[in-house]
Amino acid sequence: MTTGADEQPPLSFEEYLRFEHLSDVRHEYVGGQVIAMTGGSVRHGQMSQLLSALLLQGMEARGCRVQSHDTKLRVPTGATYYPDVFVSWGPPADTHYEDDARWVVEVLSDSTRDKDEREKSVAYLKLPSIRGYLLVETTSRTIQLRTPAEVGWHIRYFHEDDVLDLDGLQIKVRDLYDRLDRLAPSTSSLD
Repeated sequence: MTTGADEQPPLSFEEYLRFEHLSDVRHEYVGGQVIAMTGGSVRHGQMSQLLSALLLQGMEARGCRVQSHDTKLRVPTGATYYPDVFVSWGPPADTHYEDDARWVVEVLSDSTRDKDEREKSVAYLKLPSIRGYLLVETTSRTIQLRTPAEVGWHIRYFHEDDVLDLDGLQIKVRDLYDRLDRLAPSTSSLD
């Protein structure tokens, strides 16, 4: 059997790790395929940093590790992603990746929205310790929190006047977006 011109033969996870170690570009790993990642907008980056700082400040004393977009998260299916931010408890799985998370955050953009809402949502639900998956908008003041339910996710939306509670850490949605607007004012729908 031959593969198409654009399709590469599947890599093992170990081959992916070696490939990723040598690459200047980050790649996700899904179904044996290596998928290059693109950069985000300034607002996307600022929102990721704000959430990372809030989570680190609020959860570090509890023995957690807050990981940024540079840390791989391997889900039970074997797929490996670079979430914008995630929170882990317990010892790290490996020096190159984590294999569990309590909270996972993806900052949405037009180019990643479908993958974040569908593929990654299904994958993150399989994490043994998952408490919640946050999908964070940059073009509106809305955060979607998905928490595990008997079947699938329970979805709740948080808007400007709401307070998000993550294991006792209170995040005021208005304050978060006010800080984002000061650091990276919205200039287009491409935020």
